[in-house]
Amino acid sequence: MAISSVSGSGYSILSLQSRLQKFTSDRLARDQAAILNGFSHKTSAQQRVGAQWEALRPNIDSAVSYLQDLKSRVEEIKVYVRKLADLENRARTGTASQIAQYVFQFDDTLRKLNQAANATSQRPNLIGGTFANDYSYINDITNGQASFAYNDLSSNYTIVDSGGNTWAKSTSTDRIVINGNRVADNSNTSSLVQYDSSGNATGISAVITQDLQLDSLSGNSIGFTQISTSTSFTGATLSTSGLNILDSWAYAGLATSAGRARAASAIESALTTVNAKIQVYGSALSRATFDSGFAEIYAAGTNGRISTLNRQQLLAMQESSQAAVRNIQAGNFAINRNSGLRASYMALLKTGSPGTFFNIQT
Repeated sequence: MAISSVSGSGYSILSLQSRLQKFTSDRLARDQAAILNGFSHKTSAQQRVGAQWEALRPNIDSAVSYLQDLKSRVEEIKVYVRKLADLENRARTGTASQIAQYVFQFDDTLRKLNQAANATSQRPNLIGGTFANDYSYINDITNGQASFAYNDLSSNYTIVDSGGNTWAKSTSTDRIVINGNRVADNSNTSSLVQYDSSGNATGISAVITQDLQLDSLSGNSIGFTQISTSTSFTGATLSTSGLNILDSWAYAGLATSAGRARAASAIESALTTVNAKIQVYGSALSRATFDSGFAEIYAAGTNGRISTLNRQQLLAMQESSQAAVRNIQAGNFAINRNSGLRASYMALLKTGSPGTFFNIQT
């Protein structure tokens, strides 16, 4: 049976349907190319972001380790401060011989506190007696940073005597010699060493706990005597740093109410400072741990997000194909049933126009 032609057009229904299919196929190719391009950009972005988070993880994990160690050291310092408070409290009711033992323990505990604060295991050391720059780490891919400031949690002091010489603590393990006699020979002994205005040791030193006697203390004005030489120094100036706790001799060997009161006040203030820093570093550690977990989840989740995008792309491609099939079916039906639409299709399809083609719903 012959296939009828559309009047005045030269196009048979079959050829018109063929042109409609080609037109729809061309459009489908353009649509699917756009879908592929769009999802390719999204996938590349996810890969790039995932790689950036993965690159941050070692830096963030290093911060977690750093803060764990830092918080642990501050908690150790707190143990020493509480031990100092306990020794001062015991001295209030102790006998002379007991107080003498408390004094040795007090000074030894203070040395251990300083050893914890000045430990060299961390760089930078944010709690030692030597100033360190703040510690910071990048915690997100927009270059956001978390930082922590330096705070001296050691406890030190210096004394400038009326002659302009400076007395400073030494914790050298070398033998300390006074007047030709070796008076110390172990790492638990420290001394107060005199330095001239140029910073050179004058050769004069006094063993802390054994060779220093407090004569007076008012504000930052101090007077003391080196027991072994019976040499007194008056009108000297005391300066403290860090937690501002002094050795026991500066508290009159914990043997007087006034000396113990000064010790108790300094210890209480130090404990407040240490507790505050434990909270600060604890919060910082929690944040760094969160940052580490977030980076790990985001980096590890990249493949999952890419897989989701691939599924979405496949669905979009399928939907595009199905829509094209529906359009062809609807167009063929209309061409067969309606001569007016055939004429309209001919006018549209003759041009090969790549423009938007309307959807016909069956």
